Amino acid sequence: MARPPGMRGWSGDEAKLLDLVGAMYDAALAPQELPRVLSRLARLCGGIWTPLSVIPIAHQGSTLTVQNADVDPGFLTFFHQNYTTPDRNPSIPRIMAMPQGRVVLREEHYSDAEWERIDMYRDVYVPIGGYASLGAPLLKTQDYFALVGMVRAKSKGEYESRELKLLERAIPHLQRMMQILLRLDALEARQATDEALWDRLPFGVFILDDTGRILWGNRMGESILTENDGLASRGDQLFASASDQNTALHRLIGEAALTRTGRGLSAGGALALSRPSARQPLAVLVAPFAAAQVAQLMPGRHSAVVVMVSDPAAKPQAAPQLLSALYGLTRREAALVSLLLEGLDLRDAAERLGLAMNTVRTHLRAVFHKTGTRRQSELIGLLSRSIAMLGRAD
Repeated sequence: MARPPGMRGWSGDEAKLLDLVGAMYDAALAPQELPRVLSRLARLCGGIWTPLSVIPIAHQGSTLTVQNADVDPGFLTFFHQNYTTPDRNPSIPRIMAMPQGRVVLREEHYSDAEWERIDMYRDVYVPIGGYASLGAPLLKTQDYFALVGMVRAKSKGEYESRELKLLERAIPHLQRMMQILLRLDALEARQATDEALWDRLPFGVFILDDTGRILWGNRMGESILTENDGLASRGDQLFASASDQNTALHRLIGEAALTRTGRGLSAGGALALSRPSARQPLAVLVAPFAAAQVAQLMPGRHSAVVVMVSDPAAKPQAAPQLLSALYGLTRREAALVSLLLEGLDLRDAAERLGLAMNTVRTHLRAVFHKTGTRRQSELIGLLSRSIAMLGRAD
């Protein structure tokens, strides 16, 4: 990302950090760029190896780990197979216990003598000539735990204060990058970027230019604006109903736009927008955004900011035919689940379906068995994250 003429007087470290931040937001939509981003982060902060891991929490699945591009891929394979679980890697539970974004130095928990007796030190650090290390928790959600680590060459000694400060300034952008990447990935939005797929997302998405003008919004976003309940558009710009919240929203948008155009370092932020209807507030996430992968949505126009809006009052809908295909549900079972996802209780669902309560309870027990759940809340949580929500009928 080229820096504007006004930024040319910035220090070397500051200029490199600005360029790195721009690359992070590119990587949020192009995960294949992550290794190069991690290489730039390592060079900026004095590391030789920078692994980034996403560990599933609420479901079965394997840990995703990437590393900087200038390290042998075979090394990552060995690390991934042996040291990406808390029982094998003693650093993971210690990092998980820390607040998000907090940099943890190895020497805070292990003396040199203790460290040198650990298998991971001998198997991972010694072969690459590493010694000093650090880690930071990036995200903790009900589904994932994401963390980044960095190893320093033994010949360089401990991390310098300057390097740690640069890392601390980079971490909010790493966090926002992972928020965007994981949210879109969980909904399989990375598989294609055509407008039809974006329209199936169960939250609103708005793409803005560097002046805050709306370039494009998905169907859920347009629906939220049409309701004019907490968020609306005027003159192609987003406006919150409450004046103080509107000021905060435009500040976040402006700061994110400066970051995307190389003139700032804000990672955006989150905001709750109150609603005149007194319904639950809209949840808003603002972040810098690179739309090379979605240029077909806005040809000839340059995006700078993404605004994601979630409406807690919106009733999720799932396509019964997808529920049947994914979980082997019968037609009646899929119809029941669809009504439960809309917020109906079991008695109301029975009335809607014209079935006796005992029959509905029998169907529900069958659904629990087929989905591997035991409670209605667990079932709703599972299905709300399912790709069946992307195939709902229009």
